[in-house]
Amino acid sequence: MSKSVKITGIHAVDNKGGKEAEFRHLRRELVEVIQDQTIKYNNTDQKIWGLKTPLRWLKLEADLIHQLDTAKSRNISRKEVRKMAASYAILGEEVDSFLAFYHAMGDFVHYQEEELRDFILVTWMDCG
Repeated sequence: MSKSVKITGIHAVDNKGGKEAEFRHLRRELVEVIQDQTIKYNNTDQKIWGLKTPLRWLKLEADLIHQLDTAKSRNISRKEVRKMAASYAILGEEVDSFLAFYHAMGDFVHYQEEELRDFILVTWMDCG
């Protein structure tokens, strides 16, 4: 993500007897922060809110996470990603776009440098 998420002020809420106005204020501020979030993708800043992602990309992401979770691993080869992507008709440059997008989102680490580009790392997964 291109900038840190910051919510200013103190928002004390009580889930047992809080006033609805407190929750509305917090919700409104959260929405404003989320709507302003951008990622750097295809050399442009793109807002995350409302960003359309192909369904087959979401399915591939879920499969990758499931496979890595099952294997108790945090990384996978680019060759294996391409093989899995083919089952969703994601081929060629679209695989690279998929990897660049999820890298920009912070879900995967995939660098373009020659010595690093053959491995993809899932950044948030707990394999403990």
